[in-house]
Amino acid sequence: MERTEIKLDISDPAHIDIKEVRGNTPANMLVEELAIFTNHQSASYCNQHNLPCLYRNQPPYALNRELAEDEKPTLRDIHIQPARIGMSPEGHSALGLDCYMQVTSPIRRFLDLINQSVIFSQLASRDSGYLTEDLLSWARQGEEIQKEYAAIERRLQDHWKIRYLDQHKDGIFNAQLIRTLRNGKSLIRILDIQLVVECVMEEPSSENFQVVLDQVIPKYDRVVARPYLAAGEKAADEIDPSITDEPLQ
Repeated sequence: MERTEIKLDISDPAHIDIKEVRGNTPANMLVEELAIFTNHQSASYCNQHNLPCLYRNQPPYALNRELAEDEKPTLRDIHIQPARIGMSPEGHSALGLDCYMQVTSPIRRFLDLINQSVIFSQLASRDSGYLTEDLLSWARQGEEIQKEYAAIERRLQDHWKIRYLDQHKDGIFNAQLIRTLRNGKSLIRILDIQLVVECVMEEPSSENFQVVLDQVIPKYDRVVARPYLAAGEKAADEIDPSITDEPLQ
């Protein structure tokens, strides 16, 4: 799948700059493929030698709809279950591998350091000294910490993206429907900055459309948009009364 990443430049908070970074460049793909190869070979080595280590397993994914011939799937088309850490290799469906672990980022991920230590101990013909109970405990703690870190990072990025929108309130943005909510609103992704926000709208006629901003409230990290085509059909005093400047409860 094609991937576009967003890079934030907040060196001048009064003039935030956002740039698209293509994730599928040849250089990025080379680094990613080398990392995947190294991780797979490490998992195969540990499996062959029956070493106590932490594998990264992911169940098979399923398509949410039938794709046309040569159509590339998007994240909306795929139901993906999260990867889990385990003591036995069960395969990694997203990578199409029979076994997988992570060893390539020991500075950034503690579990990579543990797996490296297990392999180095085997190569040095000595016992790693790790008990199964310790490995499973570290795996749980590592996953929890990584989730917390990812959540904090995501909130920080979303906050600065909302600050960017506040500086471009009169802009017209490309959007994609995620799902319709029961309260008459929808969740959409503003593609220009990869941000999920609420949108006051009926079911769109197409998956991709354009929106303008009804409200941007950086203080509460809240954004409400509406379809661009409806801009001339709704007066300012007809805006949804449920949209206020108060924080969400």
